Amino acid sequence: MANEEKTIPFESPGYSRTDESAVYPDNSDCTWDITVADGYELRIVFADMEIEQSNDCTFDYLQMFVDDVGKTNSLKDKPFCGSDLPEAVSIQQANVKLKFVS
Repeated sequence: MANEEKTIPFESPGYSRTDESAVYPDNSDCTWDITVADGYELRIVFADMEIEQSNDCTFDYLQMFVDDVGKTNSLKDKPFCGSDLPEAVSIQQANVKLKFVS
Protein backbone atom coordinates (compact mmCIF):
# COMPACT_ATOMS: atom_id res chain seq x y z
CA MET A 1 0.00 0.00 0.00
CA ALA A 2 1.41 3.41 -0.91
CA ASN A 3 2.14 5.86 1.89
CA GLU A 4 -0.76 8.24 1.93
CA GLU A 5 -1.05 11.07 4.42
CA LYS A 6 -4.15 13.09 5.16
CA THR A 7 -4.45 15.89 7.69
CA ILE A 8 -7.83 16.38 9.30
CA PRO A 9 -7.88 19.14 11.91
CA PHE A 10 -10.40 19.16 14.72
CA GLU A 11 -10.91 21.70 17.46
CA SER A 12 -13.04 22.44 20.48
CA PRO A 13 -16.02 24.82 20.34
CA GLY A 14 -14.94 28.45 20.56
CA TYR A 15 -11.36 27.76 19.44
CA SER A 16 -9.78 30.48 17.30
CA ARG A 17 -6.34 30.44 15.72
CA THR A 18 -6.43 34.22 15.33
CA ASP A 19 -8.24 35.47 18.44
CA GLU A 20 -6.22 34.65 21.56
CA SER A 21 -9.04 35.93 23.80
CA ALA A 22 -11.47 33.32 22.45
CA VAL A 23 -12.52 30.71 25.01
CA TYR A 24 -14.43 27.47 24.86
CA PRO A 25 -17.89 27.51 26.46
CA ASP A 26 -18.63 26.03 29.88
CA ASN A 27 -20.39 22.67 30.02
CA SER A 28 -19.03 21.42 26.70
CA ASP A 29 -19.08 17.67 26.14
CA CYS A 30 -17.62 16.82 22.72
CA THR A 31 -16.69 13.40 21.42
CA TRP A 32 -14.86 12.54 18.20
CA ASP A 33 -15.01 8.88 17.14
CA ILE A 34 -12.36 7.82 14.65
CA THR A 35 -12.00 4.42 13.00
CA VAL A 36 -8.62 3.31 11.72
CA ALA A 37 -9.06 0.91 8.80
CA ASP A 38 -6.98 -2.25 8.44
CA GLY A 39 -3.56 -1.47 7.00
CA TYR A 40 -3.67 2.21 8.00
CA GLU A 41 -2.17 4.17 10.85
CA LEU A 42 -3.64 7.16 12.63
CA ARG A 43 -1.21 9.70 14.00
CA ILE A 44 -2.67 12.26 16.40
CA VAL A 45 -0.51 15.37 16.75
CA PHE A 46 -1.43 18.23 19.07
CA ALA A 47 -0.59 21.66 17.64
CA ASP A 48 -2.15 23.86 20.33
CA MET A 49 -3.81 23.22 23.67
CA GLU A 50 -5.03 25.60 26.35
CA ILE A 51 -7.38 23.78 28.71
CA GLU A 52 -8.04 25.07 32.22
CA GLN A 53 -5.52 23.49 34.59
CA SER A 54 -6.81 21.74 37.73
CA ASN A 55 -5.63 18.97 40.04
CA ASP A 56 -5.91 15.70 38.12
CA CYS A 57 -7.73 17.59 35.31
CA THR A 58 -10.98 17.13 37.20
CA PHE A 59 -13.03 19.88 35.54
CA ASP A 60 -11.88 20.60 31.97
CA TYR A 61 -9.96 17.95 30.05
CA LEU A 62 -9.23 16.04 26.87
CA GLN A 63 -9.01 12.27 27.09
CA MET A 64 -8.18 9.62 24.49
CA PHE A 65 -9.44 6.05 24.47
CA VAL A 66 -8.50 3.21 22.13
CA ASP A 67 -10.70 0.19 21.51
CA ASP A 68 -8.68 -2.71 20.15
CA VAL A 69 -9.85 -6.30 20.27
CA GLY A 70 -12.97 -5.24 22.15
CA LYS A 71 -11.12 -3.78 25.14
CA THR A 72 -11.22 -0.03 25.79
CA ASN A 73 -8.21 1.49 27.56
CA SER A 74 -7.27 5.07 28.31
CA LEU A 75 -3.96 5.91 26.65
CA LYS A 76 -2.92 7.86 29.74
CA ASP A 77 -3.50 7.39 33.45
CA LYS A 78 -5.34 10.70 33.59
CA PRO A 79 -6.91 13.19 31.16
CA PHE A 80 -4.92 16.04 29.59
CA CYS A 81 -5.35 19.67 30.68
CA GLY A 82 -3.26 22.83 30.89
CA SER A 83 -1.10 24.07 28.05
CA ASP A 84 1.56 21.34 27.81
CA LEU A 85 1.09 19.50 24.54
CA PRO A 86 0.69 15.73 24.83
CA GLU A 87 3.11 13.63 22.79
CA ALA A 88 2.00 12.53 19.32
CA VAL A 89 0.24 9.16 19.31
CA SER A 90 0.27 6.55 16.53
CA ILE A 91 -2.54 3.99 16.43
CA GLN A 92 -3.12 1.10 14.05
CA GLN A 93 -6.30 -0.84 13.31
CA ALA A 94 -8.53 0.38 16.12
CA ASN A 95 -11.33 2.68 17.11
CA VAL A 96 -10.27 5.90 18.80
CA LYS A 97 -12.41 8.22 20.90
CA LEU A 98 -11.32 11.76 21.81
CA LYS A 99 -13.45 13.35 24.52
CA PHE A 100 -13.34 17.04 25.48
CA VAL A 101 -15.19 18.19 28.61
CA SER A 102 -15.46 21.67 30.13
